[in-house]
Amino acid sequence: MPFTQSAERAIHYIQMPSERGAQAEHVVLIHGLATSLAFWYLQIAPALAKYFNVLLYDLSGHGRSRMPKSGYTPREMADDLRDLMDHLNIEKAHVIAHSFGGLVALQFARHYRPRLITLTIADSQLYSLRARKQPWEHGRKIQAVLRKSGLDVDVGDPFFGYRMLKEAARMQVDDQHADVEALREWVHPFIGKAGKRGARQWLKLLDTTEAEREIMTNDGISDEVLAELDLPTLAVYGEISQALTSGRRLVELMPQAQLTVVPGAGHFFPASRPKMLIGAWSSFTRVGDEHA
Repeated sequence: MPFTQSAERAIHYIQMPSERGAQAEHVVLIHGLATSLAFWYLQIAPALAKYFNVLLYDLSGHGRSRMPKSGYTPREMADDLRDLMDHLNIEKAHVIAHSFGGLVALQFARHYRPRLITLTIADSQLYSLRARKQPWEHGRKIQAVLRKSGLDVDVGDPFFGYRMLKEAARMQVDDQHADVEALREWVHPFIGKAGKRGARQWLKLLDTTEAEREIMTNDGISDEVLAELDLPTLAVYGEISQALTSGRRLVELMPQAQLTVVPGAGHFFPASRPKMLIGAWSSFTRVGDEHA
């Protein structure tokens, strides 16, 4: 299995060569919290590899990457991506990122803009909006489902998504059989055969490192920073996701950003409805025109 060379922050990665050869452009896929590169591996990565050289990797502390004591802020993880691209001699790439991975991607865009061709943010929630009371049309319905499923999490919590992942992981590990299937769009990492293994790793990360504190600190992506990120950007968000307000904010502030809303979708739609993300991204990059 390939890893970057740093002993402290060894990053596990997989490359899928393009069917069109080494001269094809690169696409980097960044997963969110509590998941791994497997999030993209079965459906989205192979579809993109028809036209692009695809790079998938595990964020620090996730999947097979090393789990250091600290270094889990979006800024530090953006440096991990820079180091990985340097390691693989990738000068520029399209970046597609989900959830917390989107904050990593925005920091990468902020500090390493020349290395990006396009940026795609899928359902990432901005820290700057968490402190403000944001209306969530579907919040009341989700709260009812949470109560019925046995998950004691308040949808009004600014860090609702993180709290729910932690609670769902503990219930999975403790064999408390909550109705997680009803919450597939919000607790996707802990559903299926690998769910308990993923839950254990997530809890280990939270319990033995500084990750929980660091991922909930200010991500540094202010309105002013977003306004300066002048690059082709696609924001893809679920219609019933709490993060949709952030998607709308990105489009308001970023000069070249456009928004696609996935009907009826929650937070983990790239895994549950991969064709929606592939279709939106293909239209955005005009794959059929420029790479046919």
